[in-house]
Amino acid sequence: MLKIANVIPLYKGGSVEDPNNYRPISLLPTISKIFEKHIAKQLHIYLESTGLLNKTQSGFRKYHSCQTALINIVDSWLKQIDNGNLVGTIFLDFKKAFDLVDHRVLLHKLKLYHFNDSSCDLFSSYLRNRFQFIKAENTTSTCKSIIAGVPQGSILGPLLFLIYVNDLSLDLTCDSAMYADDTTLHTVGTNIQTLQNKLQTNLSIVNDWCQTNNMIINPLKTTCMVLGSKRKAQNMTDLKLKISDTVIKTVNCQKLLGLYIDNTLSWKLHINSVCSKMSSRMFLLQKIKPYLTLKMRKLFYNGYISPISDYACVTWSSAAKTEINRIVKIQKRCGAHILNKKYSTNSKTLFNNLKWLTFEQRNHYFTSVIVFKAFHNQTPTYIRDLLTPSQNIHYNLRSCEKGDLKLVRIPKTNYFKQSFEFSSKTIWNSLPQSIRQTNNLITFKKKLKAYLSSTLYEIN
Repeated sequence: MLKIANVIPLYKGGSVEDPNNYRPISLLPTISKIFEKHIAKQLHIYLESTGLLNKTQSGFRKYHSCQTALINIVDSWLKQIDNGNLVGTIFLDFKKAFDLVDHRVLLHKLKLYHFNDSSCDLFSSYLRNRFQFIKAENTTSTCKSIIAGVPQGSILGPLLFLIYVNDLSLDLTCDSAMYADDTTLHTVGTNIQTLQNKLQTNLSIVNDWCQTNNMIINPLKTTCMVLGSKRKAQNMTDLKLKISDTVIKTVNCQKLLGLYIDNTLSWKLHINSVCSKMSSRMFLLQKIKPYLTLKMRKLFYNGYISPISDYACVTWSSAAKTEINRIVKIQKRCGAHILNKKYSTNSKTLFNNLKWLTFEQRNHYFTSVIVFKAFHNQTPTYIRDLLTPSQNIHYNLRSCEKGDLKLVRIPKTNYFKQSFEFSSKTIWNSLPQSIRQTNNLITFKKKLKAYLSSTLYEIN
């Protein structure tokens, strides 16, 4: 009973007769998750304490998130563009990666990572003799055996998947970043041909790894892009990369972990998406506000509108002021709807009444929290590597002096000034010492928000 999954097909859109338009939701017995949670806790401790996991893997790990992964990736691109280089990037797409995990290969890798025989036997028992059935409306299918993949909807499944793909980057000669199965390869060069040669070599390495590990790259959904300055972007030609005999499409914009990345990192397309989503939900707020109390209108904004512009904003908040102002205007209109005021109402009055921070202040808030966490060893190592204290201190010392951050690298262009490494220094160093020296995260957030609220300025 503990190994039987109830799969419910969730309709995504398109033709209702096409099975590809349904997302399978796997429901497992609750009692099995209690057992898995206990094992997962020990597995987490072992993997992190031994440093077995690739440091660029950000999926399903403590202190890691899509935001930290994006900071790491985008900062590395910005620094290379600042150096005058072109950045060649491949956005890999794997077909049903979680469902194709070969149990035999996974158990072999566990042994290579020094799991003892008892542990391997436990995971072997966990993976074999699993079944699933589909329930749609009032119809239930017969049970079918699961012969591959990690259990969907489980607690241990994601961790076992991380172990399975952990060695993917071992033979690569270029940089890589992963969030579970979302994998990005990137390299640098001064011309397209150099990028072409480097990326094709590494793409072949990944393809060989896939054949050994029974994984499949989807060449139709895998894309590549060349990033560079606006001047260099005008003269860029397409890469001609292949997986087997299939040419990979070269794009000028790609969605990565929820952000629309364009080839000059202008963020215009992403902000277009943000404004479109915020506007549609603001329209809904306008329609339903007569039926909502003030408290409910605030909750609607905080739950359904604000998170759209908040998501990973520390990565893209350096976009042109004209673009950012589009978001600010929508924020102001939302505030007017919530308080039943005219659009012409003074912005500072609206934000003060609602106890809101402006977009720029929210970016300062999120950036400062990340830096604070870095001082307390609550971020990935790749985030801490971006931050250099002025004094020679050690992270994770609760009594440490959290003083200024110093800039190790001098910007050559405005591209590096857009990076988290640069902006975090400016933002952190502007905070009063009384806030920076706080040792408790909750207290730090309260002091930080109070300070930012007191410096609220008029929005143009």
